[in-house]
Amino acid sequence: MNHPSVFPINQDSLNIAANILLEGGVVCMPTDTFYGLAAIATNETAVEKIFNIKQRPQNTPLPVFIEKPEDLIKLSAQTISENIRKITDTFWPGALTIIVKKSNKIPSITVAGLESAGFRVPNHVVPIQLCKITKSPITGTSANISGKQPARSIEEAIDQFKKFLPDLFLDGGELHSDLASTIVDFTTIPHNILRAGAVSPDEITAILNEGKS
Repeated sequence: MNHPSVFPINQDSLNIAANILLEGGVVCMPTDTFYGLAAIATNETAVEKIFNIKQRPQNTPLPVFIEKPEDLIKLSAQTISENIRKITDTFWPGALTIIVKKSNKIPSITVAGLESAGFRVPNHVVPIQLCKITKSPITGTSANISGKQPARSIEEAIDQFKKFLPDLFLDGGELHSDLASTIVDFTTIPHNILRAGAVSPDEITAILNEGKS
């Protein structure tokens, strides 16, 4: 196995990581939940590397990280409803993934051929900065072999990736999250909570019901 490239997090390493992403590479990074694997979400070749590294079936869509809520408008093919705005205003940045119909800027491979995509503004400086520097959405899938536990440290991530290595590991120390992001599908009316995670269904219901008599 090749020796992994592990960098501490600073502006220089973020710039190096962003350049790797822009060249079609893959970066292992800390997030507000677990360590994740980042590639430019609009680059089909880079996204394919993610599936190879994770040994993940290509019929499973990848989540997409964006820098700010406004980016959802650029990448969505559906109107951003009042309910979506309530949710994103309240829980972004944070551990909540919103599924909406995607624009053609997000390629089919990223979302396993679906017409929708899951978007999130994570509450962590590293993925936000990588989105900002590259001016691109990035993948936010967990750093693990498909079916295994998500990595909470660089050591755990490196230990899993025996066959294919990411091009760079950004070491953000040990993460202490116990829950993945909550996933809410807004392509249907009413919305559908596909996975309960760090944001509880009750919190979502409370926000959506605010102002209603």
